[in-house]
Amino acid sequence: MKYFLLCTLVQFANVTCSSQAKQYMYYFDKDLKMTDSSQSLFNGLGTNDDSLFKLVLFSSVSKRLILMKHFTDSTLQVGEGPFQSYYGNNQVELEGNNLNGKEDGWWEKWDSSGHILDSTNYQKGVVRKQISYEYFPDKTVQTILFDDLANAKTFRKTFNEDHSRVTIDTIREDSDKVFTKVEISASFPGGPAAWQRFISRVISRNIDDFGHSDYGTCILKFIVKTSGKVSNVTAQTMAGTHLAEILIKAIASGPNWQPAQQNGRFVNSYKLQPVTLSGTQ
Repeated sequence: MKYFLLCTLVQFANVTCSSQAKQYMYYFDKDLKMTDSSQSLFNGLGTNDDSLFKLVLFSSVSKRLILMKHFTDSTLQVGEGPFQSYYGNNQVELEGNNLNGKEDGWWEKWDSSGHILDSTNYQKGVVRKQISYEYFPDKTVQTILFDDLANAKTFRKTFNEDHSRVTIDTIREDSDKVFTKVEISASFPGGPAAWQRFISRVISRNIDDFGHSDYGTCILKFIVKTSGKVSNVTAQTMAGTHLAEILIKAIASGPNWQPAQQNGRFVNSYKLQPVTLSGTQ
């Protein structure tokens, strides 16, 4: 799972630098955007740290430690290396590593008392595995939920309150499930420009066969499988027109699409694709 991190402050602020100490001062407003020192709510101290650049962020009012993040250089454009954010009691909230601006490896999140809440494994920004923890009131572990997203497997380990019995369940996901909402939508190979070329060729081949009823916007609905194969193509508008007929055939017999992604893995998904034929007969 992805969290909103304070580390989204990748705006380069006004900098003052002591060449001897090699320190840089950064000033940020409430939205973590650069501002001048008189209006700042957060102050950042930057220093060179071996081959990386470390930023330590504090509240300008309470002087509370907010986060520590490493970058490739003092412009703060690309996160690289260790990251930590903190609660008000200085307990670590979130910890992980960045690689070329993306989460990589294990990221772990704790509550303000130091109990781990979940661990997420990333590979170049893509979630591969997740482990979530639930606790009894005495803070002993009640349930551990492990999602192996790369292999579409989910396991749940549940404890008795006295830990005398542990049950382990394998949760099988429905491989035929079709998602309506996804994090990354299915897309035509080559992107929007390639899609426009594909549709233009279809329209051009049939331009002499269109009648008055074919002018307008035809919305096609279909399923893109995890393999990229397209199925169940139907016209949601302009059904029965020649335009709808040729578009259905073209999409159904066309190239495989790039499948949708949810939680770092490919999933079956519905796709709505509008095609507009404009002009007059």
